[in-house]
Amino acid sequence: MTYRKIQAGRLPLAFLTAFSLAVISHTAAADTRYVDGSGGGCGGNSPCTTTVQAAVDAATIPADIRIFPGNYSESLDLGTMNGSSPGTISFQALNAGGSPAVGTVTLSSPDAGAAMGMGTTLVGTLSVYGINFVSPSAAGLLMSVQGNVNLADLVANNTGESGIDIDFIGNGASLTATRLTANNNADRGLNFEIDPEVDGNQHTFTLMDSTANNNSSTGIFIGRDEQVQTTMQVNPTLHSINANGNGGDGIRLRAANGTATLTDITANGNESDGLDLEDASIVVISDSTFQDNDTEAEGDSGIEVDAYSSLSITNVVASGHSSGKGIEIDGWTTSGGDPDEDQILGDVTISEVDVSNNGIGIRIDGNIANGDINIEITNFVGNTTAGLMIYDDADPTMVVNAIGNFWGARSGPTHPTNNPAGTGDAVADATNVIDDSVGTINFAPFSATRVSLSVPVPTVPAPLLLVLIGLLGFAVRRSR
Repeated sequence: MTYRKIQAGRLPLAFLTAFSLAVISHTAAADTRYVDGSGGGCGGNSPCTTTVQAAVDAATIPADIRIFPGNYSESLDLGTMNGSSPGTISFQALNAGGSPAVGTVTLSSPDAGAAMGMGTTLVGTLSVYGINFVSPSAAGLLMSVQGNVNLADLVANNTGESGIDIDFIGNGASLTATRLTANNNADRGLNFEIDPEVDGNQHTFTLMDSTANNNSSTGIFIGRDEQVQTTMQVNPTLHSINANGNGGDGIRLRAANGTATLTDITANGNESDGLDLEDASIVVISDSTFQDNDTEAEGDSGIEVDAYSSLSITNVVASGHSSGKGIEIDGWTTSGGDPDEDQILGDVTISEVDVSNNGIGIRIDGNIANGDINIEITNFVGNTTAGLMIYDDADPTMVVNAIGNFWGARSGPTHPTNNPAGTGDAVADATNVIDDSVGTINFAPFSATRVSLSVPVPTVPAPLLLVLIGLLGFAVRRSR
């Protein structure tokens, strides 16, 4: 039995409205150009070219390129616009009548280059809407941007590298993206990386209603792919995301000193962690499923998360990691010390969670207990080593309050000292030492029956599940 909460509308209506307006709007007073590869004359609009590259070459900043339906065999180079000084530009797919559309335009790279890219950095805002990218030898969309990026309704599948790969240069960059699909790519699915030379200011990344499945490496990466500088802040928000069957982590976030908010996430069957979230200050994860990851049996987790200020995990399933952990919780520090030796773990609240059939259900590794740690209304079932463990990396004085949980048996957890009759999942602390566990776990009173979680949904056959997912996506879109 697996569990899944289906809940839309967790993000504020004002945010969704503003986001939608941002996606469909075009740059004011732009140099608007039309492309019609069929020779149809762009519906009478001008200036009109037959290739996207010709429109880009002639464009001045800010540019608005509107593309009529067709398969355009081009390896588009944005570096040629505005006298080879590229800047703010928007691309919008159109239908035959000249209105904004989705999926009517395909950019197919005929050579070893990306379908859309450039060899230099675009200084300004990049906006791309409604386009499919085909690139057998390179990334579908490959850009370096010093500024903001807006993406919507893009598809980049089966590419020779990452599906969509954007390197953010400069301070204070932001990404606003919705309805991206990046499946079966030879590297990462969606890669949004902050350049290693960048430091300081806030970087905001918002990704919604997107899918990155069966990529050879990580499904979705956001952040800086190395240890962060203390003056940087990265704030990722992910909502309604699927990242399944990838050859690395399903989702990897480097939320340096920032706030990470994840809702309605499905990350199942990935080779490494379902979610690997590091370097954050505040983390909120809710209404999500992380199942059957660690497919190489290397001790990875459904969720591995660092947070030095606060961590909240609510209505989440993290099950089926028989050689790893359902949830692994670390702290980290901004002091510049070794994060393995100088960790700070702030307030932790875990509620309405199912951790079943893992090696360890929940393992807490934070070195310094800097706040309250509370786990409630949670099911620990079938975790072979322990249901809950304070690992030996942690502060030996750490106290975890795990009251009112179900441990897989009416008799409660296995703990020879504090619950001699218990036969359920083990509680591993200083008085029931497993793998050099430390600290104190308070688990009484406990629940004698499995805790009822919000809207449990049993596993259904794959074809029916796909139908249900499609109907759900339609209903959610209609509700917005």
